[in-house]
Amino acid sequence: VVADADWVEVTPMSGENNDEIYLTVQPYSGSSRSAQITISASEVDDQVIDIIQKSEEILTVSTSELNLEATEGASQTFEITSNTTWTITSDSSWLTVNPASGSNDATVTLTAAMNNTKAERTATVTVSGDGVENASIAVTQDFMRYFVTPAKLNAEFNLDGGKDTIAIASNTNWTVVSNAAWV
Repeated sequence: VVADADWVEVTPMSGENNDEIYLTVQPYSGSSRSAQITISASEVDDQVIDIIQKSEEILTVSTSELNLEATEGASQTFEITSNTTWTITSDSSWLTVNPASGSNDATVTLTAAMNNTKAERTATVTVSGDGVENASIAVTQDFMRYFVTPAKLNAEFNLDGGKDTIAIASNTNWTVVSNAAWV
């Protein structure tokens, strides 16, 4: 019996007929590693046994909270640190996740639809992986702050009357009412 790694101990190293071998693997805290044991005998093909020592799976996210603007396509990113496969879900249809699944480390983008309500809204994004505890991110999207802003706040005319144009900047519907019949 031959082991190709010094972190694997095999006993006994030889035997006859039906018997058992015992494997002892040294403690380890790095990434997963592998080795092979080869059992040889005369007049038969070598038999190879694969030995894998898995590392502990990890999955962490770079933040537990994100804030998004109210505008269409507002986005934020967060980082996943992992050595396993993972999937991401959002509990709200207004928030999309890209990528929605993967493995190992990644940068994830959250993108929101416009929030044209008068209240902020929230969603929970959950990152889950094999053999690890889920990680959650609380997402808050700001509400649309409506505005109506005339380019100027006064218009003066001489006695002959006249016309003027005032540009209105706005992100909502508006109406004009005059307090004088002559305007």
